[in-house]
Amino acid sequence: METLIRHILLLSAAFLAVFNADASTMNIRLGYALEDFVFEYDADSLFTLQSSIHTLTFDNDTTTPALPQIPVTVAVAPGKSYLDFILGFSESPVLQGRIPARNEMCVPTSESNFEYTPVIPDYAPRSFPDERVVFTGSDDVEGMTLLHFLVSPFRYDAQTRTLYLSSDLRMNIRLMDSDMSGVEIPQLPAHLRELIAGMCVNSPDIEMLRAPAQSQNEDVTGDLDYVIVTSRKLAAAFEPLKRWKTIKGVRTEIKCVEDIYREYTGKDSQERIKRFLHESFKNRGLRYVLLGGDHSNVPERGCYGRAKAKDGFKENKTMPTDLYYACFGGEFDWDGNGNGIYGEIVDKMGVIPSIFVSRVPAKSTSDVENFVNKTLSYELDPAKGKTEQTMLLTGAEFSHACKIHKFKYDSQCKLELLYKLSIAPYSSIKATSLFDKTLHFLNKDPLNASRLAQELSKGYSFVSVGTHGNLFL
Repeated sequence: METLIRHILLLSAAFLAVFNADASTMNIRLGYALEDFVFEYDADSLFTLQSSIHTLTFDNDTTTPALPQIPVTVAVAPGKSYLDFILGFSESPVLQGRIPARNEMCVPTSESNFEYTPVIPDYAPRSFPDERVVFTGSDDVEGMTLLHFLVSPFRYDAQTRTLYLSSDLRMNIRLMDSDMSGVEIPQLPAHLRELIAGMCVNSPDIEMLRAPAQSQNEDVTGDLDYVIVTSRKLAAAFEPLKRWKTIKGVRTEIKCVEDIYREYTGKDSQERIKRFLHESFKNRGLRYVLLGGDHSNVPERGCYGRAKAKDGFKENKTMPTDLYYACFGGEFDWDGNGNGIYGEIVDKMGVIPSIFVSRVPAKSTSDVENFVNKTLSYELDPAKGKTEQTMLLTGAEFSHACKIHKFKYDSQCKLELLYKLSIAPYSSIKATSLFDKTLHFLNKDPLNASRLAQELSKGYSFVSVGTHGNLFL
């Protein structure tokens, strides 16, 4: 491994000299400091690395050390696609003689009797991970290409029990002309440029890669801001919400699925709805979508899912998701290989949303009326004395193997990190955590349906729930 890295560093100039004529390069430099991470130890003195600065992910291979991976996204110019990259880095030892914990096992909620007994790892005498940087795929967002990587700043030598940190990683990314080369690409709406800039490590390049739209006020381009997609039997019940949105200056329409099915083509109902939304986004400036009804009124897209369980892996080919309706890049119908199974990695679908999609899972007219009345009541007459926006963080554990935070579920740690990194720096929203394990530690009532309902009745502006789930929970 070390010999290969030295060869890469020594030969980088030679590789650059023989690039294809139609390729270009981007140089990305990533810096990591030991102070960015925290070592935490479990009862067996096995360590895990956490961070309050970086968003961390971990591999799902429970036989290898839990070394953090940092998602990195790079935006490239229109007309270019990924070819490969050359990696250079320097590293230094930061911990000696200690053993990292294994990667955690993600357990479906339905595994109610699952038992996991941690064991002292016996890693093979080699270095982990196999690769320091892994290219995981790309997304196309209205002509802008985003490259996704997983970067491992740490390396663990199991033979010498030494942990190394790469404080400086240099990626020379090679690009080639794509199928979109030479094609005129429309400008990105402001909200998409902001979204992409927030995701990418080269965000200063965004404005250079894509010039801003010509309109001085992009929020008023087009003639449709918000659409309620519902069935004919529920449409009338959404009228008060439509009127209220319009009064507020949000241009709103109600569109019935029966009309969409007649007016648009596609292999099934879901694709017809998506084509309507895409056309409205491209031609009318659509930004917000409310799917008005449960799956019997507005169908969901069932997609492929795979999770590790006690007896191997569990697969589900019809896992419901509405993200399908928001993402227009990549393979449009999310079935690139045409096998009728949606959302597989090989389908090369885009998962960066171009519009904001939500759903009210109403089954009947009375359900819709309750939802609309509560929404109007909340917006027209907010709780007395409520002068600030608040957010509730709640949920259950994701993994039975999480032993790092003694008095917290891993879901609590993840949601609190989400709030700290993605919400607190940009708004004055205040967050409250409500998790069963913390309540138990504080000798308070356990978290159950009535306890959660009691908390929700306080009138939070936003609620973020982190947990597994199924149709019956």
